[in-house]
Amino acid sequence: MICAEFKNFDISVPEILEALGIRDRLAGISRILLKPNLVTSQPHPITTSPACCRAVVKYLKSFTDAEIVIAEGTGDPCMTTLDVFKKLGYRKLADETGVDLVDLNTAPLEKLTRD
Repeated sequence: MICAEFKNFDISVPEILEALGIRDRLAGISRILLKPNLVTSQPHPITTSPACCRAVVKYLKSFTDAEIVIAEGTGDPCMTTLDVFKKLGYRKLADETGVDLVDLNTAPLEKLTRD
């Protein structure tokens, strides 16, 4: 088990991802999908803080050129996923980091199989 005392996202996220060996696990990967918890439009700690995702994106970009996508499909009956992305700061995060946002409620599906 890996344990670490939380300091802040910019310090703690890279520390725990390094301890998990993520750098080696993602070697050769061309696309990475991050799926935060944005099932409602309520702010952190109910949903995943964009600061957490920003730290993950920053960490990933430090060693890979893989395409990074943040994808979610909100369950909020009064808002679309794009509305939730904007309200919670993910639109700004995407603009600043160059990652794409995908609405899993409306994105086209592709069925993949393993040979």
